[in-house]
Amino acid sequence: MVKREDKDKWRFSDAGWGGDWLKLSIKGQRLTPFQWRFGYFSHGPCLSEVNYKGWYGKDKAVSLEASVSTLRTDDYARTFFNIRYDFNTDTHTDLSFFELGTTDTIHTPTIAWGNNEGLIEERDLDRQKPNHLYIEQQSFDGAGPFWFGFPKQELPITKGGKGWRAIVIRSFEASFGGVRYHQPTFSVINIRRNRQNIIDPNAIFALRPPPEVTRVSKGDWVSLDISVIALPRKVDDYYGPNMSFHQHMAENPDSWKTIHREAAENVRSVDIHSGGKVVSIYPIIVSAVDQEMIKLVIQGGLGAVPIQFNGLLSRHYMLFRCTDEGELPIDGDQAVHGNDFYQVEYHHCRIEKNDSSEVAGYYCITFNVILDEIDSSIWVLRRVGDDL
Repeated sequence: MVKREDKDKWRFSDAGWGGDWLKLSIKGQRLTPFQWRFGYFSHGPCLSEVNYKGWYGKDKAVSLEASVSTLRTDDYARTFFNIRYDFNTDTHTDLSFFELGTTDTIHTPTIAWGNNEGLIEERDLDRQKPNHLYIEQQSFDGAGPFWFGFPKQELPITKGGKGWRAIVIRSFEASFGGVRYHQPTFSVINIRRNRQNIIDPNAIFALRPPPEVTRVSKGDWVSLDISVIALPRKVDDYYGPNMSFHQHMAENPDSWKTIHREAAENVRSVDIHSGGKVVSIYPIIVSAVDQEMIKLVIQGGLGAVPIQFNGLLSRHYMLFRCTDEGELPIDGDQAVHGNDFYQVEYHHCRIEKNDSSEVAGYYCITFNVILDEIDSSIWVLRRVGDDL
């Protein structure tokens, strides 16, 4: 919901693109995906899910498991990545685990990064030659979530661009040589702005191994839980209905505060009172223990937050918010075609029993709930009649 340069709405508006998962070369050859399998577990609209599994390199040098999701929202785009790499061979540390890249045409004059408490540093970038290292293997300080972004990013030679991007690292865990690491390390590299020899700042953010790690060994692994967000630059560029975000943009144009707001305020915690078990805090995923009722408390939240309940043996449930007036159902206020304010999938699974197995299944139900400016909220999922 960001206007293009020509002020047109409901069209594609470029916020920059480019990026990578594992980037590693062995003997001068970059490892490419090998025998990847992928499954579309959900097409949305409330929360999509696509899973990947395979290797990098024909020699299966690195194993990959990843899950990618997007959500329905009314403020800005978010893409979730859960990625796990397992190294099956010894190799060097000249590699990156994730890059927030850029095209040749983007100008990134400013970078900013921080943690849950706020800004660590905001820095203006000077003109440098391609491949110049602005920052080399610097670890984030403090407590996560950690974040990094490109405020004031511009696309000077396109009429479609009106945005900038950032990354939120909700968790990072790695094992190198048997030593565990929880603080992510990053580098910032300059690349060519366009195909002519123009050297204005055009930076790439790259997640790297810690500087004290001098070798990646067989058995080492890295696990990432991150999200990439695309943000409008000015309040007049945004024409969506989210007034909380509109007010924030009016007060903080081109600001690192928008990234910190996403990292620190978007679902701080999820507590189960009864009936379930938390699988993920954001997006909120709850596994059913009780088939009749699940009750949970959410602290924080921005925009339309996805809440997913899995392990259900029926598809007939309704989500309620607990208020002073009682339980209010999440109903058709979001609907366009009747019941399209939630999504239901049925997943088959095989249950092993002694020397045999049988095929069973469960339902997965997902809602989007608006949590702007709500510090704490209580929600109940109840099983209802089959005549719903």
